[in-house]
Amino acid sequence: MAPNAALGEDITSEEVSLEGLAEELELYSSHEVVASVLECGGAAGGDAGAKVRELEAALSGAELRSIESYSAEGDNLVGLLAQIQGCDSVLAGMEDALGGFQSSLGAISSEIRSLQEQSISLSVKLRNRRAAEAKLGELVEEIALPPELIDAILDAEVDEVYVDGLHTLARKLDFVRGGGGAAGAAERLRGAAAMADVAPELERLRRGAVARVREFLLSKFAQLRRPKTNIQILQQSVLLKFKYFGTFLRKYGPEVYDEVVSLYVATISGVLAGHFKTYVSALANLRGDRVAKGELLGETEREARRHAPGGGGGGSAAGFLKKVGGALGGASSAQLVGGHGGTASAFALGDRATMLRDVESQAVIPHVAESAGQRVLHEEAYRSTHKLLMDTTTSEYLFCHDFFGDPTVFGRLFVAPLAAVEEGLTDVLPLLHDPVGLLLMIRLTYEQQLVMSRRRIPCLDAYFDKATMSIYPKFTAAFDVQAGSLAQAADRAAALAEGGRGRQGAVVPQHAHFVVRRYAAFLASMAALSAGYADSSLDARCGRLRVVGDRFIDRLAHAGGAPPRVQAACALANYDEVLRQLAAALRSPPNPLAAQEPEVQPGSGAAGMRSMGPRALLSHYEERVAAAQAAYVDAELTHELGGLLNFVRAAEGALASGSPVDATKCGQALNDFSSRWRRSIGAMQKAATVAFPDAERAADALKACLAQMLLYYTRALDAAKKGGAEVGSDAPTLPLIMHEIKQVAPDAAK
Repeated sequence: MAPNAALGEDITSEEVSLEGLAEELELYSSHEVVASVLECGGAAGGDAGAKVRELEAALSGAELRSIESYSAEGDNLVGLLAQIQGCDSVLAGMEDALGGFQSSLGAISSEIRSLQEQSISLSVKLRNRRAAEAKLGELVEEIALPPELIDAILDAEVDEVYVDGLHTLARKLDFVRGGGGAAGAAERLRGAAAMADVAPELERLRRGAVARVREFLLSKFAQLRRPKTNIQILQQSVLLKFKYFGTFLRKYGPEVYDEVVSLYVATISGVLAGHFKTYVSALANLRGDRVAKGELLGETEREARRHAPGGGGGGSAAGFLKKVGGALGGASSAQLVGGHGGTASAFALGDRATMLRDVESQAVIPHVAESAGQRVLHEEAYRSTHKLLMDTTTSEYLFCHDFFGDPTVFGRLFVAPLAAVEEGLTDVLPLLHDPVGLLLMIRLTYEQQLVMSRRRIPCLDAYFDKATMSIYPKFTAAFDVQAGSLAQAADRAAALAEGGRGRQGAVVPQHAHFVVRRYAAFLASMAALSAGYADSSLDARCGRLRVVGDRFIDRLAHAGGAPPRVQAACALANYDEVLRQLAAALRSPPNPLAAQEPEVQPGSGAAGMRSMGPRALLSHYEERVAAAQAAYVDAELTHELGGLLNFVRAAEGALASGSPVDATKCGQALNDFSSRWRRSIGAMQKAATVAFPDAERAADALKACLAQMLLYYTRALDAAKKGGAEVGSDAPTLPLIMHEIKQVAPDAAK
């Protein structure tokens, strides 16, 4: 290639290497300048050299302009260089300052770490010192004996504040002995000089406190022995304020605890035993018998009068207690119903049943009753004694539990009082002959045991069981004596029936017999007292007694060979008396036992002798009364309107067998009824009034007779109609008969 004269360069192949030219041309082939050169060189007749020179000239011009531009900006570039150098100096200074700061921060970080380590060390030391202070402070507080405590224990007055000093002393004693939460510390310090110094002083304080507490309690116990001292008030208002004394002596003064307890037991036991003996003795002087010795169910009214006041015998029931409760400030009533002993009411329960409802009412006050000239039933005396026993037991049991915290104290204390009460019961049992009163005492025992159970005081359970076991044999013996006397009366009634069967006009009672009234009262009393009280043995006895009573009534009704209607009236009057008294005892609202529904407890014996509860007895006598009334109605209608009854039975039998009704007999029967029915109503009314002195019973019997008469007449008309017999025009109509019946018995025709 020729040298380039314009650029002043001699380009030869030896100086310029063309290696890689092809790649560069290919790489920049898309550039417009390179592309135009290549196009010029590749075209036919193109002058590539000229194109190159043109480009070189353009580049040279551009270079010159650039140099001129740089020359014109030279001063600015120098100023810029100076500024850059100044910035470098400032940045170097800042770098030195930051380096210094970094060094300072490193030193501060080391100091902070050192302070943190010192703070942690101080915190650990503080915690350790506080823990040590707490333990040492507790130790010092527990073993230290401040003068105030010593003065309070040895010299201060024994009052309620004194109890606080005892609590403090007890805490220190527990600590030194190794008790309480400081047991480990006390054990570790047992050989320490401080413990050795304080232990004798503590022991001296303990002995002083025990002595002062003992002296205080003995003085208070001595007050309990003073006459007319209200023990319960002294216990509640004084001793219980110092109940910690008992706990303190039991734990820290065992050498005197037994002495104090024994003195208290001896004091209270003696006082209470004396009080109960005096009370039981005072009531014994006021007691009266409801049933005198030798008084029996089966004796006649004349024989029974011997036991009444002024009757020539007995008389132990004279004039006592028309009503105890109202005159004795709320005590249970023990009213004598219907008179004194020796009457039909002798075996009635009467108002005595309210003792069960008022089992916790106020006890009888002997001197009040004596000043009023009153006497006290045995069962009321029994209830009153037990009322005092329960209240005293409750108070003393709770006091011993709170004051001594020892369950054996009460057991030791109440041996003598219970013995006094048991002795009183043992003495009086041989004097009791009233099975109603004895059963009432058994029920009272049961109810009082429930009262103590509700109070959650179980300490009298054994005594109540023993009392029941003591009374029950006496009750069964007294019951069997009365049942035996009733059986003998039944035998006498049978002899009367056999002896009087051939004598016409023999007198047969048409009202409740004296023995039956007594039997009814006795049976009603047994039923009322057994209601709600499960006793199969008692139910069995009532069942046997019922059989004997029924036999007596049946034989009594047939005594003397009286006409059937008189026998039926006698049976109805006596069975109605039994039912009336049973219903009154079991259903009467004032009776506290009436709401109880006893269950029938069948026995294993024969049907007639099976065990019968109150409800079964009531059902039995309802059936007996219904049967007796039906017999009376039939006998009365047969007596007054026998022709009508015979026709109805014969006509209904003929119709049942398909035979015709006898028209002649039908006419005779209806004509006889038409002529007699008004007169028969009046006769039946008079007969019922005479037969039954009780107006209600007479009205019921008359209503049954009239209703049955109307029914028979209706059946006679029906039989005549079915048999084709004619009814005369003079036959009374049913409305007419019903109108007449309503005039006599308004409810009979309903």
